[in-house]
Amino acid sequence: MSADFESIYQNTKNDIYRYICIHCRSIGDIDDIFQDTYIAVYEYTLRHGSDEIKSPNALVLSIAKRVMIKYYLLARRHRSLAASEPDLNDKTTDDNDRELLLKINKRLLTKSAFVQKIFFMRHSLDMSFAQIAQALSKREGAVKAQYYKAIADIRRYLEKEEK
Repeated sequence: MSADFESIYQNTKNDIYRYICIHCRSIGDIDDIFQDTYIAVYEYTLRHGSDEIKSPNALVLSIAKRVMIKYYLLARRHRSLAASEPDLNDKTTDDNDRELLLKINKRLLTKSAFVQKIFFMRHSLDMSFAQIAQALSKREGAVKAQYYKAIADIRRYLEKEEK
C-alpha cells in the first residue's frame, strides 16, 4: 500500500465518514460509499503520486462527492437499512439482546431518514447532540426532540410487543 495513500487516509477518514453520513440517503449506504471513495483515492495516488496533491482534504472530499453522485444516480441503489441491522452472529450478544436489538431496529426503520441519521450519529459515531445538530445544520433542540420522541415511540412499541 502506498505510504502517500496511508497518510491521506489517516488524516481524512473521520471527516469524510461524517460527511458521507450527513449527505447519504440511507445509513445502510455509508460504508459502501466510504469504501468506494477510498478506492478512488488510492487509484488517484497511484496514478498521480503525492506531488500533485496540494490539499488532501479537498481532494478526498471532491472524490467523495463524485462517488456519492455515481452511487445514487448511476447505480440506482436504494436499499433498506438491512446493512445496519445488528450482527446476529455476534457471540457476545445473548439471544434476548439480539431479539431486542432486532425489534428496536425494525421500529427505527419506520422513522424518517433524519431520525435514523440522528440515531446512527449518536450511537455509531458517538457524536454529541451539539455535534449532530451542527453537522445536520439543525438546532440542537430540534435534534434532541426528534431523538427523544423516537425513543418514546420505541418504548411504547416494545411495551406493546411484550403484552
